[in-house]
Amino acid sequence: MKAGKTILAFILASLIVLQTALPTVMGAYEVLESETCFGYRTDTLGPKGVGAVFFTHNEKVGYWVKIDDPPTDLSMRVLWSDPDGITYDNNAVDVIQLDGEEWGIVFDSIYIDGTSAANKNGVWTVKLSIDGVVEAANQFQILDYDEIISTFADLKEQLDEIQATNEETQETNQALLEQLAELQADYNDLLENPPNSEALEDLQDQYSVLYEDYRDMQVNLSTTKMMMYGAVVVAIASVAIAVYFGAIKRS
Repeated sequence: MKAGKTILAFILASLIVLQTALPTVMGAYEVLESETCFGYRTDTLGPKGVGAVFFTHNEKVGYWVKIDDPPTDLSMRVLWSDPDGITYDNNAVDVIQLDGEEWGIVFDSIYIDGTSAANKNGVWTVKLSIDGVVEAANQFQILDYDEIISTFADLKEQLDEIQATNEETQETNQALLEQLAELQADYNDLLENPPNSEALEDLQDQYSVLYEDYRDMQVNLSTTKMMMYGAVVVAIASVAIAVYFGAIKRS
């Protein structure tokens, strides 16, 4: 009987030691996606208005992160840093679970319009920290909407001015072409029926001068004017493309 109790005590002690030695197995979460956006849909938890560019007149910018098997017992925070790298906001967040799914999301946002964020134009950084470790990071840009509109207005004014100058240059160029054609015809006639060498030399000089004027006009048109025109067109296209491809696409 005493031996049986000893064996039982040994077995119990062994089980306790074994249980203590076994590692605690915890669920492993995984960050699947992260986006800057306007908000999220309450039915699907999907992001709304995904984009990397926000304007000073936008009400706010949000940060959406999708996590598989999200932790429920770890501290999670979203940190917002302005273009100077200074922490603008630091908020605790909780997991929002979708019924019937093994994943969930966290969401946080900051206001832009009417706040100091509207005066901090440039590239911002937003991060999700889980238990003190950064698990997701995204960048977005805040642009001054009024400044962009003003830039477009200035570029359009320059473009209109260059187009007007270009039309005038084209008209002058056309007039020179007509004069050159007439002079070429007279010159050809004189070559066939020369009156005298002096008249021929004079006409030759006139032709040469006019031809040089025409060449100068062509050079001016194809370089200076067209380069100015091209520069403005490229400037407008660059701003438009940057805004279009970076701007928020509402969905």
